[in-house]
Amino acid sequence: MADLVGFLSFFDEAMGTFVEALRVSADREKVEVGCTTMLTVTKRAAALLKAAKAAEGGASDAGIRIRADKKAQVLEESGISIGFAIRDDPAPHDEELEQHGLRIFIEDVLVESLDGQILDVREAAEGTQLVFR
Repeated sequence: MADLVGFLSFFDEAMGTFVEALRVSADREKVEVGCTTMLTVTKRAAALLKAAKAAEGGASDAGIRIRADKKAQVLEESGISIGFAIRDDPAPHDEELEQHGLRIFIEDVLVESLDGQILDVREAAEGTQLVFR
C-alpha cells in the first residue's frame, strides 16, 4: 500500500511538472506567434466544408480559404465580411492550419479578427449555415 501511495504521489508531482511545462511552452508560443488561439473549426463545420469541397470537384488535399469578401457573411464583432473558397494552396501570407482532416487557409487580414473564434454550423429555415461564434 505504501508503494502505491508513493507511486501516486510521484505520478501526481510528475504530471504537475509536465502540465506546467506545457503551459509555459504554450505561453511562450503565444508571445512568439502574436495570437492567443487560432480559429477553431467544429467537426460538423469541417464535415460541411469537406462535403462542399467534394461537391465542387475540389481535390482531396485542397483546402478551404477563409477570405475577406464584401458580399458574404459578416463577422459580428468586427463587421468584416467573410467568404470561403476552395484552393489547392494558401495564398502568400495566409495562415495555414488543419483541423478534422481539413486544410484551412486564413487570409492574413482576417487572422486577428478570427483569433479565438469558433466556426460551427446551425440549422436555419434556409438550411444548414456556417456561423462564427
